[in-house]
Amino acid sequence: MRTSTLIAWNTIAIWTGSIVSGLASLVIVRLLVESLDTSEFGLTGVLVGTIGLSLMLDLGLRQAVTRHLAKFIALAEPARVNQVLSSGLACYTAIGAVFALGFIVLAPWIAEVFRLVPRQEAIMLLRTYGSISAILSFIYPTYEAVIVGARRFDVNSAIKSAEVIVRGVAVLVLVVGCDLGLYGWAAARISGQLARTLANVYAAHRLWPALSARPALVRRDALGDLFRLGGWLSVYQLVANLNQRVDPLVIARVLGEGAGQIATAAYVPASALAYAVRPFVNAVSAQIFTLATGYHETDNRAHLCALLLRGTRVTLLLGIPNCVIFGCLADRIIHFWLGAKFAGASATAAALVIMSITDVFRYSGKMTHWNVMLGMDRARPIVVLELVVAAINTVAAVLMVRWMWQNGWGTMSITGTLLPAAVTAAISRALIIVYVARQTEIGVGHYLRVSYVAPYVLLLAMTATALLTRRAVEPETLPRLAVCIAVPLIVWAAGCWWWAFDDQDRAQLTRMFGRLLGKLGRHRQSPPPDGTNDGGAHADGAHADSPDADPAD
Repeated sequence: MRTSTLIAWNTIAIWTGSIVSGLASLVIVRLLVESLDTSEFGLTGVLVGTIGLSLMLDLGLRQAVTRHLAKFIALAEPARVNQVLSSGLACYTAIGAVFALGFIVLAPWIAEVFRLVPRQEAIMLLRTYGSISAILSFIYPTYEAVIVGARRFDVNSAIKSAEVIVRGVAVLVLVVGCDLGLYGWAAARISGQLARTLANVYAAHRLWPALSARPALVRRDALGDLFRLGGWLSVYQLVANLNQRVDPLVIARVLGEGAGQIATAAYVPASALAYAVRPFVNAVSAQIFTLATGYHETDNRAHLCALLLRGTRVTLLLGIPNCVIFGCLADRIIHFWLGAKFAGASATAAALVIMSITDVFRYSGKMTHWNVMLGMDRARPIVVLELVVAAINTVAAVLMVRWMWQNGWGTMSITGTLLPAAVTAAISRALIIVYVARQTEIGVGHYLRVSYVAPYVLLLAMTATALLTRRAVEPETLPRLAVCIAVPLIVWAAGCWWWAFDDQDRAQLTRMFGRLLGKLGRHRQSPPPDGTNDGGAHADGAHADSPDADPAD
């Protein structure tokens, strides 16, 4: 399968999976809101954030394993693939066991630090759910790296969707049906993680039949390569987890027992909604990492630059709709989703608006920049900058939440965790754009003209359309809300095709989807027994596209 066709297929699969996962996640949140009291629902957010913090300290091995697997898959070296897999799995198992023991021993201290109530239930959940979740969270990424390294994002997306569906069914049975409360919620999350782990192991062996993970294959040189790259990646991963996980912990710590969990209950739905659409937006940029690695390792600069230019523009274009819709209609969406009686609805809507503004800068190339620079092994300056930004955000968030709470902002104080991130995101993105443009030698001016001007003009047009439509229609019912969503989306679709895309984009999309539709009815071929696959690279390291193919194809 040609690279462009594989990208189209993977993108459709990721979109489909994102829709399924997003809808399932929204249903799960609604079920939990109705089945748990406000304090218990807030505790679930704090527990997930606490356990998520442990993932910061995996020494950067997640992306290090993925990059090295992508490299050796591109170079068709099955023996090295197995060595990297075995070495990564050995490290992950050890790290997961350490964190599992840590949750068992330190559960009372963690509950005290973050002022979790009810205290005994929180301690029990940290010891059971926390320890099991830690082990599973450190095992499945190794096999997931094989799937991603083989560029089978469609399989990876299907597995993620299956995890959310399993979790949703378990919540329906255990929390709603059996009324097990927080323990049912914990069992539901573990069920989803276990299903994902088993599915990743099975899929990795199907995609790479020669795959083998054995203690005898753990190599010192493979471990050295992983830890050398993982050192910087661990810092970046620390930053990413701080940005995603620390807000509920800041809220719980600053506001104290009871009030902190109630405020967190208002924060969780906004973050769930914002995160639910991000895989949909990052469907293209998520595939750039393995492509950039292959292009860099085979010294294909033309394809690499084209990948950066189009990847940035397409990711930003895909991110515009949800930023505008959530930014302009947040209050009505929260009202119809969680009901009129949901406590803290106004704070949830305000948080969603700020997240939408921040996401404009997030989609302005963050994933694309990182994936291209990581593929080129030039990501260290980005890591340093993001670390500084994360430290500033955390300190500023604590100060703002405390100030807002002391000055009578109440539940609206949760927005104090988000405002600093919006400001620093705009500044850091501008600096990284300059760095990436210089590293790829495409020029800052050319990069801005090709990848940013058209999307930002379309962003302004769609925002104006959304605000005018809201004022004219007044979305007080679901049909009217649907109209307020549909009209800006029509403007976006038309603007993408006739304004943001050039002739080459339109021709390429027509070509890609034409080839894709021709393959939909055919049975997908199995990978060759040596572990290579037709969507990756040939044995000589050259990609499936011919050398004289269009660099953007």
